[in-house]
Amino acid sequence: MFTGLAEVVLIPAIVFLSQGCKKLIEIPPPVNTITQKQVFSNDLQATNAAASMFYYMVNTQYGFAGAGMTLFGGLSSDELALFNAENQDFLQFQQNTLSSRNPWNDALWTNAYTTIYAANAIIEGLQANAGVHDSVKNELTGEAKFVRAFTHFYLVNLYGDIPLILTTNYTNTSLNSRTAANKVYDQVETDLKDAQQLLSADFSVGHGERIIPTKWAALAMLARIYLYRKDFTNAEAAATQLIDNPIFGLATTPNDVFVTSSPEAIWQLRQNNEGDVPNLNATFEGWRFIPLDSTTQPFIVLTPALMNSFELGDTRRKDWIDSTNYGGSLNYFPKKYKLGPLDAVIGGAYTEYYMVLRLAEQFLIRAEARAMNNKLSDGVADLNAVRARANLEPTVVTSLPDILSAIAQERRIEFMAEWGHRWLDLKRTGQATAVLGPIKTNWRTEAMLFPLPLHEVTTDPNLKQNPGY
Repeated sequence: MFTGLAEVVLIPAIVFLSQGCKKLIEIPPPVNTITQKQVFSNDLQATNAAASMFYYMVNTQYGFAGAGMTLFGGLSSDELALFNAENQDFLQFQQNTLSSRNPWNDALWTNAYTTIYAANAIIEGLQANAGVHDSVKNELTGEAKFVRAFTHFYLVNLYGDIPLILTTNYTNTSLNSRTAANKVYDQVETDLKDAQQLLSADFSVGHGERIIPTKWAALAMLARIYLYRKDFTNAEAAATQLIDNPIFGLATTPNDVFVTSSPEAIWQLRQNNEGDVPNLNATFEGWRFIPLDSTTQPFIVLTPALMNSFELGDTRRKDWIDSTNYGGSLNYFPKKYKLGPLDAVIGGAYTEYYMVLRLAEQFLIRAEARAMNNKLSDGVADLNAVRARANLEPTVVTSLPDILSAIAQERRIEFMAEWGHRWLDLKRTGQATAVLGPIKTNWRTEAMLFPLPLHEVTTDPNLKQNPGY
């Protein structure tokens, strides 16, 4: 079970005191903490509380926002594989044989719900206290609603029907049942629309850096939600607003995408750089996925199926992939982030932040939405904008099935080893069984949803397990 965070707590490193482990939804009030009234007594304290929410997201290793979506989504699909298959807990993702006792599945769930709890604590704390100026209150409420929506999106895509948690009230959350996925999506849309109205239209809150969500981040998530819900008209309209906004632009080359100054960034998370987590000034993905040197055993590798899917001349092949010569053969690994364990430095300058939302996705969202709205040539034009950045010739497909296939292929390459896009795309388009069934020995359709952690379903009689577990 899980303890902590019935009230937001501030400590010098700006993290939440919420470690102990009891039940996730069952969160009794902690002792010896700063009270909610104290935390939200002024603008600075409230802003620090929101900062701690983002800090927790990106610095919880293998949490959903701490490389967990990339690693476990990649292993579950057809893009990543473990080089050394001895770790059975990781291997369960790759073989699609997850146990409800798997500790990393538990970490995904717990990290996500702890993030939601923090967002709810901020929303309630701001509403209940008058010590924060309205402009700051609106900004921080927008940030918290955005994070709550963002996190629920990943939970509903990993687990299906989930508890929808909109309060810190222990009585209301301790015996929560599952909420239908469509209802969760409804709330996600509501939160994002609220956030869009409350958040800043520029990057001034992050002092010019793109590390705090703006109204454009909320709009980017709305575009994705509309696409997932097959609301193609709204998906196209939302993506168009982002594409037409001059503060964003596709990076010149693939190597320019994942840097701190990327014009493509809609929202990035800034990782810790103080030495109390191992990756220092590197992103955790860079730290964990990049081997120490060119002859070191890699942790994960790209599958032959993914490597063989690159077109000749695609610059993403050389810019985003590297290899080691270990054990007498080349082993390819993702290198979208360049800073790894050999180069990371305590207190070193940031050259990369963890990319969360970026403009290329909006081009491919609009491409798919336009194609589905029978604007075939416009959809192809958006697809070709992303291809051009990768030094590829324009696609010449003209029929709707061929255009959708080309978009799916482009998404596979553009978002390889990035936030589990491939895993979620295979599921939302109904292609998971057709693609993974022939190459996954243990594949079954029930594996499209991860199991709820065992300790959750055994301590909450209202929480039912997913089929097949």
